[in-house]
Amino acid sequence: MAKRRNNPPTTGLLLSLVAGGALLYLLLRKKEPAKALPPGGNPPIGSDPLGIGTGIGTGIGTGTGTCASVVITTATDSLTIRADATTASRAVGTVAKGATVAVDRSVTGPSVNGSTTWYHLADGRGFIAGGYSRCV
Repeated sequence: MAKRRNNPPTTGLLLSLVAGGALLYLLLRKKEPAKALPPGGNPPIGSDPLGIGTGIGTGIGTGTGTCASVVITTATDSLTIRADATTASRAVGTVAKGATVAVDRSVTGPSVNGSTTWYHLADGRGFIAGGYSRCV
């Protein structure tokens, strides 16, 4: 009967090589140059010179912002901030009724209170439903 040879586990080595290759790719890949803003530093309202007018996370909707800020008009004390532009997304915070918040874009998503517009907060916290806010 032949003696069976024990090979050392190679799973850890293989995972290390894959992770190392991914890290090397990220370090060496060619990066896109940043797009310059027009003179004065601020793009015109409704334009999208930086190319950030797309939905994130779930990929729901695309679009560019048409206003720089919105006022919260919900009937309750506050409006929920969502991680993505849908009520199915997790809540990440709230904004008080009557507050004015800066937004950097709007996207189309599931209808809330008769509106399919969702606004992405300029501070990056998430999305608020356009049905409970008004462009100012």
